[in-house]
Amino acid sequence: MSNEMKALVKAHARQGLCLQTAPVAEIGPNDVLFRINKTGISETYIHIWNWDEWAVKTVPAPLITGHEFAGEIVELCHNLEGLVLGNGVAAKGI
Repeated sequence: MSNEMKALVKAHARQGLCLQTAPVAEIGPNDVLFRINKTGISETYIHIWNWDEWAVKTVPAPLITGHEFAGEIVELCHNLEGLVLGNGVAAKGI
């Protein structure tokens, strides 16, 4: 597995987002690492792109974005039970 990933990043506290290469995080003792296969774009990203009043108060920059996705487990820590490499995962932030 590569130690780099593509990431949609709010690199600066101003309008816009950019696609960058970022390091893949190392998992801790209670973590799961998954490969993202599909992502979603929500209204939140419009606020982040526009850098409106809500985003200025809520979003720290720089920040790797991403809260709606589907993928699969590619690495597990030793403390977790009941999960298997290759299991599907999905998330949608509130």
